[in-house]
Amino acid sequence: MNLPSSTPRVAAVFACYNRRDTAVECVRRLMAQTLPLDRVIVADNASTDGSGEALRSLDWQALEVLDIGDNLGNAGGVQAAMEHAYAQGMDAVWILDDD
Repeated sequence: MNLPSSTPRVAAVFACYNRRDTAVECVRRLMAQTLPLDRVIVADNASTDGSGEALRSLDWQALEVLDIGDNLGNAGGVQAAMEHAYAQGMDAVWILDDD
């Protein structure tokens, strides 16, 4: 088995739609991980409950909230977040649900 010569860059990704409290709790738990993630990317599927604003208020450098603009559903939101992660040079993504 060939091991990479450097530590892989990993992003956790999930989609959110009108689940402010659950999404915030999910991110808080990710912030508490003993092995820090390089990025956490949340695709906000046009939430109307303030999910995006609540997530941004966490003020965590690794967190990025994507405003999708439409509700693409979970799969569409996750796909958008994955594409964004790989465009930022991530080596791998960890797909989550906010619950």
